[in-house]
Amino acid sequence: MAGLVLKDNSRRYLAVANNELEKAIARVTIKVQREALRLVSQHKSPPPSPATGDSPPHLDTGTLARSIQSETWRDRMTGDFFGRVGTNIEYGGKLEEGTSRMAPRPWLRPALTSQEKTLKIEVGRALRKAARRRR
Repeated sequence: MAGLVLKDNSRRYLAVANNELEKAIARVTIKVQREALRLVSQHKSPPPSPATGDSPPHLDTGTLARSIQSETWRDRMTGDFFGRVGTNIEYGGKLEEGTSRMAPRPWLRPALTSQEKTLKIEVGRALRKAARRRR
């Protein structure tokens, strides 16, 4: 009998897409880390950064710059993939958010914002690559 055969390739596509998206998230995470490092290293002190709330902190000792790290991981329970950029130095958050006595000097959010377009491009590229590979 002549007819049409339908085949479900969704599992293979999803597996390939997840792998490609994982690579894309890892690439963008590193780019955000590099941009954060660039932002906190671009101005040497003195003078201190302006208290306008829209410029990154000036480089003083370099401790914040040296502490900026990135990591990626897969959640064992959900299988979701994550990327994180940040610092374990307490004043890194205070610089980012500001305090009651200090205007914010954001360095992490601008680094992420600067990579939003790159993230969209990388995700689109990963999905197109997955679509080509599933054939």
